[in-house]
Formats: sequence, structure tokens, C-alpha cells
Amino acid sequence: MSGVQIFRICGFVSLTVLVASGGVHLATFVPSLQRRFLLAAMPLHGIAMILFILALASFFKFKQRERHKPANGHFASWQVTRHFNRELNSRLTECVSPILRGVCVTAIVYAFVGFAFFAVYSEGGSPTVRNGRYQLEAHGLKMRTLSEKEYDRSHAYFVRGFSGVWIALSLIAAVYFLTIHPQLHKRATEGRKGDAKKGIRKAPG
Repeated sequence: MSGVQIFRICGFVSLTVLVASGGVHLATFVPSLQRRFLLAAMPLHGIAMILFILALASFFKFKQRERHKPANGHFASWQVTRHFNRELNSRLTECVSPILRGVCVTAIVYAFVGFAFFAVYSEGGSPTVRNGRYQLEAHGLKMRTLSEKEYDRSHAYFVRGFSGVWIALSLIAAVYFLTIHPQLHKRATEGRKGDAKKGIRKAPG
């Protein structure tokens, strides 16, 4: 299996996690669905994190591989790095359409806002059930007893805050694996072929 195929599979897995996270997030607004599968959806947190980290690692590896060798002197080296970063940012802008960039930014902002709401309404703890009783805990210590209604509301905010983050992470991973990486890889390959042809032309016959 080639590297391109692996990245494509990662992209489709990211899309699957994105759809599942969106479903979980919407379910937090439906009281009758909150207890059915929200806890079972928590593994999405780990999967979304892994996909996002893989995307970041791949991008930084690409950046390191394509980075030009630093010039002599600190200032000259800084100029080369600055030019490279500008060129890379320009490539990234070309790879992702304005609409898709807007969607990603919206998802990131929504994730921050949702997590902020969760942080405020959670009172610094997480809802749990101990011996058939609902309570709010922090680091394994009981903060206060919750009514069933309070438990459902707190639990909904808890999952809503995290699922918003899953949506943002899996969306960014999907965009990278399915859009950014293929185009960056294609351009880098074409650039290396062009450099090789120039080298052949310059070589003495």
C-alpha cells in the first residue's frame, strides 16, 4: 500500500469521525437521546486527537523535507526561512478554497465557544453516577449532589463541549489528508522533477 493510499484512508476515516461527531453533537440537544449512546461515543475523542496529530506530524515532516538549506549568517538564514514560510503559506491558501477555509475557521471558533460554555456550566467538575445517585465530581472528589435534570443538563454540556472539539479536529484532519497533502505532494514532486531536468540540461554532454 502506497503512502498516497494511506493518507487517503486517513482522510476518509477523518470524514467518518467528523460525521459521527456531528451526530453526537446534535444528539446533545435531544433529551431522549442523551443517555443512549453519548458515553459510548467518547472513544471519538481519542480517534479525533490521533488523526489531528498525524496530520500535524505529516505537515511538519513535509515542511522539514522541503525547507531550503539555511544560508550563511543569521540574517541571511532568517530571510531564507521567512521566504520559505511565505511561499508555503501561499501554497496552503491555494490548496484550500475560501469556502472551506471559512468552514474550518467557523468550526474552530464554535469549538472554543462550546468548550467555554462547558467550562462555565460544568462548575469545574464532571457529572457521574455513584451508587445510583447523581453527583458532580472533580478529580474523584464529590462537589455536590445533582438532580436527574441537572445531571442530564450537565452531561449534555460535557459531551457538547468535547464533541465540538472533535468536529474541529476531524474536519482539519480531513481537509489536510484529502485536500492539502495531495496537492502539496504533487507540487513538490513536480518541482523536484523540474529541478532534475534543469540539472540534466546544465550537465556537460
